[in-house]
Amino acid sequence: DLVEAGFTEAQLDASTSVTVNGWVRGYDGGSGFDDPYSLGLSLQGEGFGVMISHSTGWQEATDEWVQASVTVNDYGPGLRHLVITALGHDSSFWDGNYGAAFDDFSATITLDTTAPSVISLSPENGAEGVDSHTELVLEFDEDVVVGEGNLFIHRSSNDSLDQVIDITSDAVTG
Repeated sequence: DLVEAGFTEAQLDASTSVTVNGWVRGYDGGSGFDDPYSLGLSLQGEGFGVMISHSTGWQEATDEWVQASVTVNDYGPGLRHLVITALGHDSSFWDGNYGAAFDDFSATITLDTTAPSVISLSPENGAEGVDSHTELVLEFDEDVVVGEGNLFIHRSSNDSLDQVIDITSDAVTG
């Protein structure tokens, strides 16, 4: 539960990637170190609904500790939970505690700290003859999520404040 871990919903909705790292090596049970393993990551939303999953696929461990890594990018808003799956078995299918060994997992959530930019306006900035009932359409350079705050509409002729719109009101859609 990422909110319980200290992230805000707004931070999670603005995150751009999640990376999970873990160390893995084969365990020599008399058959060598070539044990297969797989590292997986599932991003889940509210109620544990799966948003996206990705894994390394089956890899072959060696007699050295190596770092396995899975990264998921561009999954959209709604991330609330991470599920890490580490799978492995002995290449000779021995019974007991043989097979790939795992250690020291970490998860890194990269937060998007760059504010979105407006790339087009309709009507255009500085347009004349626009009345207060005209729909204003803003296109951003990335997906945006309605959070909290206000839109400030200024008159281009003298930069005076014309209107303040609460972005959580019915006047804002997206």
